[in-house]
Amino acid sequence: MDFIRLILPLLAPWPLWGARKKLSVQWASMTPVQKHWLKFAYDYGRPHQLGESLRAICWQESSAGIHMENLKDGSYGLFGGKALSVATRHHKTWPGRPTTYQINVVAVRLKIEAIFAAQACVDELEYWQGKRGEDRWTKVWASYNAGWKWRNGLGYARDIMAKVKFLRTVTK
Repeated sequence: MDFIRLILPLLAPWPLWGARKKLSVQWASMTPVQKHWLKFAYDYGRPHQLGESLRAICWQESSAGIHMENLKDGSYGLFGGKALSVATRHHKTWPGRPTTYQINVVAVRLKIEAIFAAQACVDELEYWQGKRGEDRWTKVWASYNAGWKWRNGLGYARDIMAKVKFLRTVTK
C-alpha cells in the first residue's frame, strides 16, 4: 500500500494529493471550537440533505468560525453569505431594494447569529439547486460563490469538493 502511494503520483500526478495533505494539516491544527462549528453546520444542513455542503462551505468561507467577514467580496458569517444577496432574498416584504442600513443589519446578523447564517446558506444552496439541478453539485457550489457567472466559481467548487471528500474520511 505504501509503495502504491509513493509510485502513483509519479505515474499519474493528481492535484488533490497536495490538497489532501494541506487539508490534513489544517484539520490537525483546528481548535475544538472550530470543530464544533463544523458539527453545527453538518447538523443544521442534514435535514435538508445539505450537511456535507454546509460543513465544507463553513470551513472554506470562515475557516470554521475564525474569519467572520471578508471585506473584499462583502461576505459575512460562518458561511460567507453576501449581505446584499441575503437581504434581497430574505426580506422580500421590504418595499424596493434594501437600503444600506438594512444591508448592514443583515451583515451583522450573518456575523453573530449562526442559525440565521446557516438558514441563509441553505436557502441559497436550495435556490441554486433549483436553477442548476439537484445533483449538479459543481455548478451549485460554483453558483453559490459566483452567482450566474458560475464558471468564475469553478475553483471554489473544486475546493468545496476536496473538503467534502476529506471530511467524509475524517469524520466517519
